[in-house]
Amino acid sequence: AAFQQLLELPETDEAVRWQKYERLRRLATDFVHTAKTIGKVIISENFLAPELRTIKPDESMGGQAGGEKFMHHNILFKFARDWRKLYGGDGKAMKAAAHELKGVMRMLPCEGVHVPLMALIDYRGFRLVAVSMLPIKRSTLAYGSNSAGQRVFDSLPALSRVMRLAFSSLNLKPHVAGCHPQYSRLIGGPADIE
Repeated sequence: AAFQQLLELPETDEAVRWQKYERLRRLATDFVHTAKTIGKVIISENFLAPELRTIKPDESMGGQAGGEKFMHHNILFKFARDWRKLYGGDGKAMKAAAHELKGVMRMLPCEGVHVPLMALIDYRGFRLVAVSMLPIKRSTLAYGSNSAGQRVFDSLPALSRVMRLAFSSLNLKPHVAGCHPQYSRLIGGPADIE
């Protein structure tokens, strides 16, 4: 929430603009420092049994492709490895994680779209994706899928327009997403966007 609030601050003159971007820099620096510190613990304890780890995996998160998930200090950590054998190896899962960050960077300038702070943590040959928590939950999902395409949402016309414009600006063509016809929707981006 703090990230989005800072992004929405006005830029009326040079001094105000400088102050805004200085505050953004401090927030991003703090986020990356915290994410790296916690991420190194998660990676270092990777080979321990889950019950012996300092930060335990959060199985309530769901999702298939994002990897094993951990929640700590309002940061979601996704372990970029091929734990469900979807990618053909850990290297490809790590590459997919890097593309997730690129996707967020491309969505940042799109008007009306809010994105989280995100960082990649590479340590000891492993990769984690760290994402600041957004004020969303299963009941607030209005666009995309949180169930590997079992059910795809597109329930708010205003949000649908914003997403259609954002994806159009990225030259992405709308497509039908979903595993079951009755729960499929025409969306402009990845089905697992939340």
